[in-house]
Amino acid sequence: MHDFVANLPQTLDQVIQSVPLFKPELALIGAFLAVVCATLFIDKQWKQSSFMIYMGGLLISFPLLCQQLGQPDRGFFDMLIIDSFSVYARMLLLFALLVTGILVRQHFKEKPTQRPLGEVYSILLAAGLGLHLLTATSNWLIAFIAIETVSISS
Repeated sequence: MHDFVANLPQTLDQVIQSVPLFKPELALIGAFLAVVCATLFIDKQWKQSSFMIYMGGLLISFPLLCQQLGQPDRGFFDMLIIDSFSVYARMLLLFALLVTGILVRQHFKEKPTQRPLGEVYSILLAAGLGLHLLTATSNWLIAFIAIETVSISS
């Protein structure tokens, strides 16, 4: 127990220094929470609020991801690896999420439903977050958590 307390400042410093590497994923988490809140409270007045927040979250995450391009780094005790391959893979995922969101909106515009579409957008964001983690991890535990996050959408 004494070793844990003695190493706590170094551990916290490492975590705090690693948070900027997690900015694109934090944007997706914020968009996920905002879509859930919008589905519960705002969609009754403005039907497109969940879609707009979904798209905004993706568009905010993209420039944050572009900042990581060409700057290889490691974080969270080498559990998260930022390299060109993971950045390009996450850009491809963001593009796929963008296209999927547009296609979902077009599909339900032609076939209206009583269910709120915010549920679909929040599930897509959760799956996208899991895939983002999966492409950047080097740790089996984080890979397992990422796969479980992706499986939420099934």
